[in-house]
Amino acid sequence: MAVLILISQTAISYCRILLYIFFVTISYGLCDIFGIY
Repeated sequence: MAVLILISQTAISYCRILLYIFFVTISYGLCDIFGIY
């Protein structure tokens, strides 16, 4: 059971990192398009 919990927690944190990278990329892309930076 402990292994399953560990795997699910790892998967959740991995998804969070992917989402974070995705949103940061979108944000920078939008700023690039609108010429904010």
